[in-house]
Amino acid sequence: LYYLLSKLNNFYFRAAKNKSLPQYVNFLSMLLIAGFNSHVMFTCFYPGNITSDSVSIMQQALNGSYSNHHPYYYTKTVEFFLMRGMEWFHHDINASAALFHVFQIIFMAACISYIIVTLYQMEISFILILSCWLWYIIMPYHIMFSFTMWKDVMFGGFVSVFIVSVFRIWKKIGKNSFINDSMLIVGGIGTCLYRSNGWMACFLAFLVFLFLFGEEQEKRKMSLQFLGVILISFLLNYPLLQAINVSQPSIVEALSVPVQQMAKIVKECDDISEENIELLRKVVDIDHISEIYRPENSGPVINLIKEGNWQYFLEHKAIYIKLYIEMSLSHFTESTEAWIDLTKGYWNGGYSRWKWADWIEGGEELGIQRTVSVKTARRLLDNYLWIYDNNSFFQIFCSIGFHVWIIICLAFLSIIRKDKESFFLTIPIIANVITLLMTAPVYSEFRYLYALFCCIPFIIFGMFYERYI
Repeated sequence: LYYLLSKLNNFYFRAAKNKSLPQYVNFLSMLLIAGFNSHVMFTCFYPGNITSDSVSIMQQALNGSYSNHHPYYYTKTVEFFLMRGMEWFHHDINASAALFHVFQIIFMAACISYIIVTLYQMEISFILILSCWLWYIIMPYHIMFSFTMWKDVMFGGFVSVFIVSVFRIWKKIGKNSFINDSMLIVGGIGTCLYRSNGWMACFLAFLVFLFLFGEEQEKRKMSLQFLGVILISFLLNYPLLQAINVSQPSIVEALSVPVQQMAKIVKECDDISEENIELLRKVVDIDHISEIYRPENSGPVINLIKEGNWQYFLEHKAIYIKLYIEMSLSHFTESTEAWIDLTKGYWNGGYSRWKWADWIEGGEELGIQRTVSVKTARRLLDNYLWIYDNNSFFQIFCSIGFHVWIIICLAFLSIIRKDKESFFLTIPIIANVITLLMTAPVYSEFRYLYALFCCIPFIIFGMFYERYI
């Protein structure tokens, strides 16, 4: 690894100048991606992929009863297209769901085209740009996620726009700085609003930005943009939602990792003091923990706590924070094992777990039904997806841990080069990973880091980009 990094230290994609962009490049790139994914959906997966989370979002949209457990603004986006579809297609829920998925396909195609156009304006080799474009169009997760009703999909698009816009502003790419500034703000606000950990990841990135560039006069404008994104998103996500009676997700869900660590200690250790046991009993029925504890999923324990006296914890937070620290240190092995079991896959590879949905789950009560109009195409696509699930070589392209370590190595390389701007390109993804390592409810969930797979080609190109002026 050291040898590889030392060789990459002086490697760059070089460009001579910034030439004007033919208008058709952006449109053609987006049209081809959107057309291909739409064709796949309508022929093989109509009206799109629906999971239990998707059903919950649709029910909120149709009933008008909201919770920010699934980001409110993503739910409202789904609602807008569902309602238009119900009006236009005579209350056909399948056509309405398909209408939303067409929008999401176009949105993601536009975000990818923003990357491709930026590479074109950077004057990267046409072969490399074509390779990047093909990567976005053939990777199975980009195909399947484009028509799956998950917040993680549009979140990945917004993170990509945010990172690309930062780079464009720094490198003065494009003739219209107003567009770059606007895209930065849109991408940043979307990052904050379309996943529950997005605001925290963006806030961490802002702190790193201040640390790296706080004293640089030319970066002061971007500091204000970052601050504006953080403040606007906070107001939209908290005071505004409180004013319109949209409930926030339970805080216990944000404490997934500590809860799981405590549960493992209770399950496996018999040397817990009576005083500590009594404190735990005031919040949760610890006698049932052994029955429901699942090392790789904190959901059962979180649900048990919700059924208990969670309010008592909220009223005595300091006591339970002290209890957590005390028990974690005195049972360090069990605590560490619980953390590893719940976060593995986000920082290492080798786990065979589902990555995308190709089904409809729980949608029957809403009347959603799968229609496959071209069975031969569906069979070929299923075989293609199977390869990435079962072939050792192709599994690398879907390994979360492998790609996370690519980002870490790129960050380390930028430190060696003393290149603060390149280092910052990796920070939004690293911040997202850090929040997962503290709050992940389940191990190796691909969609939680789908943003990484949206951004990594551009981060690599941005890291090794050098322009001759």
